[in-house]
Amino acid sequence: HQPREIHSLDFFHIESYWSIPHPPVAKVSSINEIDEEFDYVFRQVIHQWARSDVPVAVFLSSGIDSTAIAAGLAQTGSNVTALTIKMPHAGMDESEHALQTSRQLSLQSETIDIEEIQPLDILDMIVYHADLPVIHSSIVGTWWLCKHARTHGFKVAFTGDGGDEIFAGYPTHQANALIDGPFGFL
Repeated sequence: HQPREIHSLDFFHIESYWSIPHPPVAKVSSINEIDEEFDYVFRQVIHQWARSDVPVAVFLSSGIDSTAIAAGLAQTGSNVTALTIKMPHAGMDESEHALQTSRQLSLQSETIDIEEIQPLDILDMIVYHADLPVIHSSIVGTWWLCKHARTHGFKVAFTGDGGDEIFAGYPTHQANALIDGPFGFL
């Protein structure tokens, strides 16, 4: 039995009542064309999602993903506030870069200092609220950003979670791409 199928008990009969439409594959002539198409679609999506009559936040780090989303939101003219986590360890803290980005984009910004927080003290709560298992330590900061957003009246929050892996936004992702690259199986 597959989703989108009706099974009849009278006699063995499977009928599909729905199928995923497959748009025609676009032929691309250059990398510039791909870049322009991506930029157009990305801006359209941001503009559509930014329509809101309630306060809007963007979870901003120094990564490419959240920076791109923040830049897209800034271009919509929406009233957006950048929320950033200040981490206790300098090597993991991206708050200064995020603050520079929010200033450059003329976004309001708020920094949430989680220096006194012990992640293990809230781990049970984070796991309870997670829709899916998450194995990355960034879930602690994301949980605090969500809590801050909720308690400060933000009903809409944009996050670029997962985009850095696609865009190779951090040096660790770039290194992994080089290691895994076309010959990563060796």
